[in-house]
Amino acid sequence: MTSPDGATWTSQDSASDNYWKSVCWSPTIRMFCAVSETGTKNSVMYSNDGINWHSGYTAFDADEHSGICWSEELGIFCVCTGYGSATRNFMISASTPP
Repeated sequence: MTSPDGATWTSQDSASDNYWKSVCWSPTIRMFCAVSETGTKNSVMYSNDGINWHSGYTAFDADEHSGICWSEELGIFCVCTGYGSATRNFMISASTPP
């Protein structure tokens, strides 16, 4: 969902029908990136405007991505899996946006 003021919200379509858990904004590359708890290699999506989303592909088939953050110093997104995940993984994005 997007909002111009935090009070009025509009639903947006995601890149895939997953359970989206966390989203992060990078002001440097002007991109949102989101991760989901479900899906296989399509559990990441990205957008430049928060409205039009595109599938990103993960390095491994992991479940329960629990968080994503942007590292300004390194110029990368970082993602980790949740505590309940069958696999404990951590991944980083390429430093160049798609």
